[in-house]
Amino acid sequence: MVQYFFGTWRKQKMSKAEMTMQTIVGIVLVIIILVVLVLILAKRVDMFKTGANDCVSKGANCVAQGECTGKQLFYTCKLEGTICCLE
Repeated sequence: MVQYFFGTWRKQKMSKAEMTMQTIVGIVLVIIILVVLVLILAKRVDMFKTGANDCVSKGANCVAQGECTGKQLFYTCKLEGTICCLE
């Protein structure tokens, strides 16, 4: 019985080439998963930055340059040639 156990264990034992191939496949899968996660998180951070720098979300208005009678804020406006103004 002992020989039978060790005999089947030897047959199930993988060669170094098989272990290396499995290791490479595992590493490639982990890298792919990490890249996908980084892309998803980068997109969410970019969406947050866009919303955080928006003039209207800060309670101000976008007006033409030279027409701001209040305090000029340095947030982004969607229309070109306008500035963020808190009146």
